[in-house]
Amino acid sequence: MANTTKTPIGTARVFGGLSLIGGHPGLNFLNTVKYRGEVESGDTFKSFTDVITWAQISGLITANEATSLSRQVEDGKSVMRIHREICAFREQVRIVIAGAAAQDARYARAISQVENAISALRPTAIIDKRSGMLTRRIEINSPRDLKARIVSAIAELLSRRENVLIKTCGGSGCDWLFIDRTKAKRRQWCDTRTCGNAARVRRHRLKHWQKDTSGV
Repeated sequence: MANTTKTPIGTARVFGGLSLIGGHPGLNFLNTVKYRGEVESGDTFKSFTDVITWAQISGLITANEATSLSRQVEDGKSVMRIHREICAFREQVRIVIAGAAAQDARYARAISQVENAISALRPTAIIDKRSGMLTRRIEINSPRDLKARIVSAIAELLSRRENVLIKTCGGSGCDWLFIDRTKAKRRQWCDTRTCGNAARVRRHRLKHWQKDTSGV
């Protein structure tokens, strides 16, 4: 199991030492890779157990559901396959959300794959006996249901795409995504204490370097 903790940093929950700062479980799902594209990517989903832990911390599943899923990780091959599918789906969604400007064949394939995953969902319809309100829910009975719960969260995020401003962190080498809910819509960093602070340090050093070399 990855090094995980529920101890909050500020107002953020933490998984694998990384703050969940996306503002939505779907974006936190995408941000489980620390350095996408690098030789050592920093992927926190090293096993299906890690996915279970992340899903509980993110609020996608309850503690009881997490316990039930943990008891079912004995079936190695099938669980490993689902783990791979979840990681592949994560990268497909990343292309859909962050790569819309490209409009290339890779983007089109990702769109199709995400559409197929969402279309395959079979949520349980539940009508509240008091209010008469309908809700749809993915029941957690097997490891594959966890993938469906994640797909459902992505479907909910994409259905709100028009109403939320999703940005990519402006930090050097960081591709994390977040919802900018600030009034002025000027948020630049996934986390001001990490990427934001690093940018401030770089600006400070550059300013002093320019000052030191201006007389040369």
